[in-house]
Amino acid sequence: MKRLAAALVLVWLAGCSGQSEREPLEFKVLFAQPPCGSPRGDTSTTTVTSVSVKVFAPSTDPDKEGVLEEIFSTSKSVSNSVVNIDRVPIADKTAVVVTGDSGGTTWYGKKANVDIKKGRTTAIDLRLTRVGRLSCVTPPTDFTGRIFAGVAVMSDGRVFIGGGFDQTAGGDFVASKSAYIYNPATGEITRVKDMIEARGMHGAIGLNDGRVLLVGGVSRAKFTANAGFPWSTTSANRHQNLEIYDPKTDQYSERSFNNVDSFVLPAIAKMLDGSILVAGGGLSPQTATQNALTFNPDLGGDIQQEGKLLDNFWFGASLIPYGKNSTGLTRVLLVGANTTGIYARVYQAQSDKNFGLLETVAVTNGTLRAFSGVVGLTGKRFVIAGGFPMNGNNLAAPVDTVDVLTVTDNDDFLNLTGTLTAGGKLKDPAGFVLGHAPQGQSAVFIGGMTSLAGAVSGQVMIFDGTTMTEAPNLTGDEAFLPRAFHRTAQLLDDTVIIVGGADGTQGLFDGIETFTPQFLSR
Repeated sequence: MKRLAAALVLVWLAGCSGQSEREPLEFKVLFAQPPCGSPRGDTSTTTVTSVSVKVFAPSTDPDKEGVLEEIFSTSKSVSNSVVNIDRVPIADKTAVVVTGDSGGTTWYGKKANVDIKKGRTTAIDLRLTRVGRLSCVTPPTDFTGRIFAGVAVMSDGRVFIGGGFDQTAGGDFVASKSAYIYNPATGEITRVKDMIEARGMHGAIGLNDGRVLLVGGVSRAKFTANAGFPWSTTSANRHQNLEIYDPKTDQYSERSFNNVDSFVLPAIAKMLDGSILVAGGGLSPQTATQNALTFNPDLGGDIQQEGKLLDNFWFGASLIPYGKNSTGLTRVLLVGANTTGIYARVYQAQSDKNFGLLETVAVTNGTLRAFSGVVGLTGKRFVIAGGFPMNGNNLAAPVDTVDVLTVTDNDDFLNLTGTLTAGGKLKDPAGFVLGHAPQGQSAVFIGGMTSLAGAVSGQVMIFDGTTMTEAPNLTGDEAFLPRAFHRTAQLLDDTVIIVGGADGTQGLFDGIETFTPQFLSR
């Protein structure tokens, strides 16, 4: 792949002086809809008359595998929502980024995996969203309100949305089998074949080959206001299996875990070798799992049990890429909470000399919190927002604290220490906060549960990774709908999709929205 990327850049350089090595690019500009539940923010879609266009290609630097670097830029006028560019460098798997301004609003769009080949005009659709504002995705009429759905970005940039609790029965929230695919380039969402199992609170992640992995979850769960752990489920409702969706065939295949506990709200991450690590998760000490497993679709799809999480339960843990060794395999940092106070661990990837090791990170000034929002920034920095302090085996009221965990290590990524420093405050104290780190420089935190009684927040908090302080919260017309138990995914390193949630007063929310942070326009 690296030799191919290098060859592509050489082709582009050789063709800078001639038309033969550059090809036409044409795209139709599609504008996002106003926020769901308007009037909120803009109520009409304003077009732009000119745009800035940049094309990025995979880096040829071995240390920047997967990083896109700019190879072309221009400014073009927009005519009848169509943009034509006469000559663009030939390259495979490029990303086309477009920005434009109208009425003081910056519009932004990005299309990945575009192949610009010799002898043809490359035509794409590109949906622009408003920077710093919400945009609504109109779902099919059968897309009902739901919480704790599975949301995964696929290798082609589309988003799989599967399951989630979409109804109640007998005091329980009941999961759905329904599944959908959202195309961020066009803003369209379509229904696909139902999942094999009805799942909520499951793990979901896209595989390198385009398929989607769905792990664990439950078919039913109960919410009890003011309980020490407000969510609960029974062993009969937990799934001890995984299933894989193949968009090429619109079919699923199913595998059992073989004597491994089920995973409820697990931490899930993709290693550089393509394998998937699933670890921990649970709604209470009684239902949490200590197990971890890996699944590698490129090695016959074997499920490997990775041993216990050092006899600790983990609640609301996040697995975040941490570093890579000389073989190019990554580690992940597991940040979460348990009943004994361990705050963070590092998992070593397959084929590493310490395969499967969960190394304890000694954290100074640490405060034990469960169900926090956790995201990783560049420079081995991890932002931890909100969460519920532990009160023995129960949860206490959520906090508004935002902390930055900075990890140091030796050359083998061992002997880790972490220093926790204050990083501002959330707008509201909250747990079940969801966060993302667009472009790795700043963190965005959305919504959350503000009390054990079920109150929820409409906050969006942006933490500036450059100044290490919080940026202003969104207010007024651009405030988010109050919600918790929603699911999110990060699209193309910059835009966040928000699926469903509960607003605390009107039940389950059936809207799907996207949000592009303000700092992208700087």
